[in-house]
Amino acid sequence: MSVLVVTSINVEGYTKTKAEVIASHCSGNDIICMQETHLGLKSNRPTLPGMKLVAEIRSSQSFNSCRWRKGYNPDLCFISKRLAHLSEKAVLNPLPKSQHRPISITIKPAITKTEVPFRRRFNLQKAKWTEYSEGMERALLDVEPTPDNYTMFVQAVKKTACACIPRGCRKEYIAGLTEESLQLLESYETEFGNDPFSDTTSELGDALTESLGRERRKAWQDLIENINMTQNSKKAWSTIRKLNGDKITPPSVSDITPNQVGSQLVANGRRAETRRAKGEHHSTVIPGNQQNMSILTKPFTSEEFEAGLNTMKLGKAAGPDDILTEMITHLGPVAKQWFLNMYNTCLLTQRIPSIWRKAIITALLKPGKDPNLSKSYRPISLLCTTYKLFERLLLSRLSPQIDAELIKKIKPDSDPGSHAQANC
Repeated sequence: MSVLVVTSINVEGYTKTKAEVIASHCSGNDIICMQETHLGLKSNRPTLPGMKLVAEIRSSQSFNSCRWRKGYNPDLCFISKRLAHLSEKAVLNPLPKSQHRPISITIKPAITKTEVPFRRRFNLQKAKWTEYSEGMERALLDVEPTPDNYTMFVQAVKKTACACIPRGCRKEYIAGLTEESLQLLESYETEFGNDPFSDTTSELGDALTESLGRERRKAWQDLIENINMTQNSKKAWSTIRKLNGDKITPPSVSDITPNQVGSQLVANGRRAETRRAKGEHHSTVIPGNQQNMSILTKPFTSEEFEAGLNTMKLGKAAGPDDILTEMITHLGPVAKQWFLNMYNTCLLTQRIPSIWRKAIITALLKPGKDPNLSKSYRPISLLCTTYKLFERLLLSRLSPQIDAELIKKIKPDSDPGSHAQANC
């Protein structure tokens, strides 16, 4: 069992010569607590050969003189370089009936676990997607692809996802932890519990820190190389804010209720209807023909379905049905065909699942606005992921026809194809 050597000394006028004498006599010490009575706020930081001064806390003086009505920091703490990077200094509350405030030195482990909020979510990185796709295909064999059976599809997705995708919450987190570094962490925790100041504990701590640092650098390089504003703009902007050093302001608590925000949103919608009634906004009606109407009745093909599925962004929040985009992209061929048949049924019968008509509305505070005003919030709607995919399939068909009709109306003699190529 190794021993932590601590020395306390009082120095009257700290000089370089005295520092060399103290260093020679205390070369085997781990911590030296020194009180220097003539150290002012403008004095240089004292040094001690072979040891490191723990960061001072200028705003928290350790001694308050009743005679001079001023605070001082005469208490210095030097720690050996072996433990300096693990040490943390704090000035505690004043002692009763005393002018002094005690100083604590905490020796922390080489790796500390970060506490995370308790919030359950699907761990998509550890999902068994092969078993998920096979389970979904078995669940949809006897289900008819109609809008009325969409509820059965949602239930099948939830049941299969709970069986194949881990859904839990860890209260502690260490960035860059792998299976190799996990074994090092377990060995380090065992040695730290037995003897936190031994050479074996120090060596294991250095090896663990190096392993985690290597994995974190690799993860950072992969993140920078794979940043894509089109596929995942949220992660890209989050990285840019971290690089810029933007301050993260904690969410403010206000007395605004959801009903007040909802009433404000309804009032805003009524004002928009009033403006349209006055003729401020004019809509362009494109005359329909047999070719345009066939677009809305022709069944979707597998190629259109795959193209629309590839445009869906991953990592987005789910809608009222709690189905994520990843759960749709990892469906098997049978399940995708079931989905395609249901989309075609919706297209031909002009009926959609009832849950597609619902949305989860979240009010976000506008930047720089007063949180106590209902008009300071803007809404965002979380729609069903499957409904957004259906919308993209329709958009891919309607966009070329609408653009062509608009171009013909604006410039009758122009070629719509040339404008489409120019826009691309």
